[in-house]
Amino acid sequence: MFAAVAVRDLDRFFATLAPDCVLRTDPAWPGGGEFRGTEAIAGFVDEFLSAFSRIHFEEDAEPVLTASGVTMRGHWIGSGAASGIETESFHVTVRIEADELLTELDFRFA
Repeated sequence: MFAAVAVRDLDRFFATLAPDCVLRTDPAWPGGGEFRGTEAIAGFVDEFLSAFSRIHFEEDAEPVLTASGVTMRGHWIGSGAASGIETESFHVTVRIEADELLTELDFRFA
């Protein structure tokens, strides 16, 4: 999922999401908030990625498996689209709920 976002392969990213997936991000993120369904998530992803010329996710710790998914700690590393300035300011905890496809993604500042 994160690798697909890093190379902006959004077809591959959306193939992992259930049609009624819920994405929650910190409201302070570019375009942040709560998004229900792949169409709403697509709007957020477009706005979020437009803020960066490149961005990728790196894990800070081993993922923790839960009964219904996984919790990860990591950070986004990227370059601003307009400024080109490198940033590592997105340290987050990611909670992923899944059946066969992802049903819930919750990104919060760590």
